[in-house]
Amino acid sequence: MIQIFKNYKHNTRHIYEEPPIEIYNKDYYENKCGGFETFCHSNGEDLDAVRQYVLSLCPLQHDYSALDIGCGRGEIVLSLARTGLPYVLGIDLSDDSINISRKVCAQQIENGQIVIQKMSATQLELDDKVFDVIYMTDIVEHLSDANLKSAISEAHRVLKPGGSLVIHTLPTVNYKLYGQYITKYYFGLKGVEWWTPTSKEEAALCGHVNIQSKSSLEFYLYESFEAKSVKVFYDVVNSGSALKRLINLLGLWKIMSPHLWAVATK
Repeated sequence: MIQIFKNYKHNTRHIYEEPPIEIYNKDYYENKCGGFETFCHSNGEDLDAVRQYVLSLCPLQHDYSALDIGCGRGEIVLSLARTGLPYVLGIDLSDDSINISRKVCAQQIENGQIVIQKMSATQLELDDKVFDVIYMTDIVEHLSDANLKSAISEAHRVLKPGGSLVIHTLPTVNYKLYGQYITKYYFGLKGVEWWTPTSKEEAALCGHVNIQSKSSLEFYLYESFEAKSVKVFYDVVNSGSALKRLINLLGLWKIMSPHLWAVATK
């Protein structure tokens, strides 16, 4: 528990400089980026629990068009296409992301259901009011203040009226301040090591330069969306473990969960 106080000032909310795009390479996507175990085991056919939950947050209709901003390995794009959506666009700035995604989605690209394109989230080369649903999964934490504002503004621009922007980001400010150390203590009792980097260390190692709190993410979204149409919340993923059941029972997800979710409707 001493670490909580020792590293408190290092884990309060800071925004660091974005790393070069080159860190988001094949090794990153296949060995470090969230969900990589499930992706590698299934070659993109299956989704990990986080990405399954992301897709559950917005009910889809058969004629929807969808955009995945920061599509990474392409597994969300593939899953969306397999629900029967007629058009799904995945974009990323990483060349390796584009190559991996095109390989994973090759069949659907061939039949015109999926397009994978190199494009910046901050300057979408797209017409206004095109998409029914847009996903930003594990990209928020990688963007600078200015770029995050631009990305959300651009997402709002290309959404159809009534369309939804779905966001997942991790870790959270509260998790960095408290949750990771409580988790470390719990697993330490079992003789298991738990990584507890400061926010600065995590920015350097993982590219997490803009870690969010509930209020900070609301602030970004309120600049483009009406407040009444925005829902930002903490929620559990994989609630089956004894620790997670206890946290859920005690209502401690606000400080313990590394996951922050949002749905904003235009």
